[in-house]
Amino acid sequence: MNAILLAFLLQAGVQPGVQPLDCPAGAGSRTPGMSVGANGSVWLSWTVRAEGGHALRASRLEQQSWGPVREAARGKGWFVNWADTPGLAVGEGDALAAYWLAKAGEGSYDYHVQMALSSDAGATWTEPLRLHEDDGPGEHGFASLCALDGSRFLALWLDGRHTGARAEDGRGAMAVYSRTVSADGEMGDEFMVDDRACDCCPTALAVGPTGPVAAWRDRSSGEVRDTATAVLRRGAWTKGQSEFGGGWETFQCPVNGPALAVQGERTALAWFTDAGGDPRVEWVESKDGGAHWGRTTGRIDEGSPMGRIQLAYLADGSLAALWLERTTGGEAAWRVRMLEGPRGQPAFTLAAVPDNRASGYARLAPIRDGLVFAWNGTRGRVETATVRLRSD
Repeated sequence: MNAILLAFLLQAGVQPGVQPLDCPAGAGSRTPGMSVGANGSVWLSWTVRAEGGHALRASRLEQQSWGPVREAARGKGWFVNWADTPGLAVGEGDALAAYWLAKAGEGSYDYHVQMALSSDAGATWTEPLRLHEDDGPGEHGFASLCALDGSRFLALWLDGRHTGARAEDGRGAMAVYSRTVSADGEMGDEFMVDDRACDCCPTALAVGPTGPVAAWRDRSSGEVRDTATAVLRRGAWTKGQSEFGGGWETFQCPVNGPALAVQGERTALAWFTDAGGDPRVEWVESKDGGAHWGRTTGRIDEGSPMGRIQLAYLADGSLAALWLERTTGGEAAWRVRMLEGPRGQPAFTLAAVPDNRASGYARLAPIRDGLVFAWNGTRGRVETATVRLRSD
């Protein structure tokens, strides 16, 4: 099915079939993550309770089923949260990098980002490495990780080293930091991307042929929390530009981060905002890898969004969006829309879920004939499914 036929069927009210895909995560699994390699390989990750603690596990999609389960790490004292979730990045060949959160103090939100690396598709892993130089208390999380080139990964995270009692006035701000990590565990220099960011909104990071682009929720001194972006060029991040969100002033963290997708020099960005008391999910596209953005392309949601947006480009150039839409009676639904033109296409439902934190963040990734999804299911485990959008 090509993109033109898909658009016709959607306009006619015919929804693509959501096909359940047997998930290896098992009972009690949560926090799904999904990562795509340069060769198109798709990896699923999740956390599960193990021996009085937690474990981070992963599996690669092989044809029409998930492959052997690999365990990247396990331990006690992990920080497991509905929004600040672990994950992995897929490098070249069999290189993988996994990250998770571990408690590092007495405070509820004193935790660090830990990493492990694999050179054999997850069969063996290094001992844990701390992603950031700061080893003190405070929040370090909401990390994003992706492959930078054949031998390095790039990380972006929220860093609370300047907050709380460690700040001179006790009111220091959350910052956004970045650094590279080589496949053999060597850490590059840290770089402060933004010295004042929203405290608990997920970050986003993507790499295209023109270089990396990052997105996060900014926080002005006047409590405007719009989405900001920056690009990494010639070894340095550009100054973050807070452009998207309509001047949303709020004194509470929305726990709702932006999403990025890259295909060639095309870069798509989507975000949630409640500026003017009108909650909405919007998107925009760049033609030069995120260095410059066009005008806001349009609205993705259907009038009652909870946000938690994800994006993915398909091989044919179509762009898919996934977000959480509130329905009725304490329920919500993960909705999917193919974005084409200012008005887009009618959305379809992936899964019905509660309209609370237990639903977490869902994930999506392109596959040869459509999309694969993962989410916190209502049966107490991660569930996966595919949607066939076209056939070759």
